[in-house]
Amino acid sequence: MEKVDDLIDVLASHINAIVSSGKEDGNEVTEKTKALAELMSARAKFQTQSNTAEAISGGVWSAVAENAIGSSAKLAPIVTAD
Repeated sequence: MEKVDDLIDVLASHINAIVSSGKEDGNEVTEKTKALAELMSARAKFQTQSNTAEAISGGVWSAVAENAIGSSAKLAPIVTAD
């Protein structure tokens, strides 16, 4: 994911430089801005899916622990014991 974030930063900086210079070639800024938007959208979707998967996973494990032990409060001393 770090490489995707780096690519987003580089592309945004590149677009900014083109606009600042006033040397746009045809639809260059438009096309690169579309690419940037698609990249950012894909990253956001991936992040949302990742967060959802983690939440579901955490919820499933919590439910399993509560069912097996009877309470998540009883699980804490077991998990944190040295």
